[in-house]
Amino acid sequence: MNVWTDSDRRVVLTNNPLKMIREVHNNTRLTYNKIAEKYHELFQNEMDEKPFDRAFIDQFVSALDINSTIYDMGCGPSGHIIRYIADKGFKIKGIDVSEKCIEIASAQNPEIDFNRVDYLDWDVTANSVDAIVSFYSIIYTPKKEIGQVLQVFKKALKPNGKLLIVLKKGTFEGYQDEVLGIKVKSYFAEYMEEEIREILESGGLHIDSLETRAPYEREINNERIYIVCSRPWNYDGKRFKAVNNSENGEVGNDTTFKYYQKENIMWGHYQGGKIKKGNLIGTVSNDGILKFSYQHVNQEDEVLTGQCISTPQISSSGKIQLHEHWQWTCRDHSKGTSIIEEI
Repeated sequence: MNVWTDSDRRVVLTNNPLKMIREVHNNTRLTYNKIAEKYHELFQNEMDEKPFDRAFIDQFVSALDINSTIYDMGCGPSGHIIRYIADKGFKIKGIDVSEKCIEIASAQNPEIDFNRVDYLDWDVTANSVDAIVSFYSIIYTPKKEIGQVLQVFKKALKPNGKLLIVLKKGTFEGYQDEVLGIKVKSYFAEYMEEEIREILESGGLHIDSLETRAPYEREINNERIYIVCSRPWNYDGKRFKAVNNSENGEVGNDTTFKYYQKENIMWGHYQGGKIKKGNLIGTVSNDGILKFSYQHVNQEDEVLTGQCISTPQISSSGKIQLHEHWQWTCRDHSKGTSIIEEI
């Protein structure tokens, strides 16, 4: 394998970031347009020879609802990861930057939706995707800018949505001029475990698991890193408006909320309608459930207090809805339910 010089690489990596990413991704597109047929010939059935990969995917999808929205980002020409997951009853879609990859994958899997798009141009509703699978695909974005791709993934994922990433372990970053014996100019990067952990966590993703395996006999002699991470629930800066409440409550359609969060502590304030000024403080669980105490001054200058457990759901428009079960700790100590929705 021949590699471009460091000086050539530095020229690429110091360009305008967005332009540079697109240039590198376009090189990947051209590379895979050239090698797609040979890649498919060599690797279309490789899942049959990878028991670790099968077991890892099995565990990953076992936590998903059968109706989950799943994407394979960088599906390649065979769509073999998609096929493996689809055969378990899941509906999964494939994305790849290469026209040739999409052409072959579509022909091999006509019942599955495939689309050619650069990650940066992926037009998907925010908070709408349950899981993303990325086998050896983020390696084609320069490390310096990989955060931009991860933010695209994070924005698409629902809170608590899952991301599976597979990488080659190592320290190389640069260009190669030959892949599968075909002359190309193709960038790729290897990662060490702590390096990718730091990148993911600094991008606001939670590492659920990280494992490493030795290469199979037919593979390039690099260890492989398998990571499952999730998009944590985060209410910091979110604004909500009440859409429903029990008759014994004081929150109404004119009441708005502003939430803040740091780690697992949340707090906020609210006002409007019957409420002059209110505050709340509590905790956020890993699955996004809020437990908090609240107090407010109403229009009659009464100081009222209560406790609430609030369970999140994602609406069809991708907005957070909080379904609340509350109880006054004053007055008659009565209970009620309410719904507030992100605005």
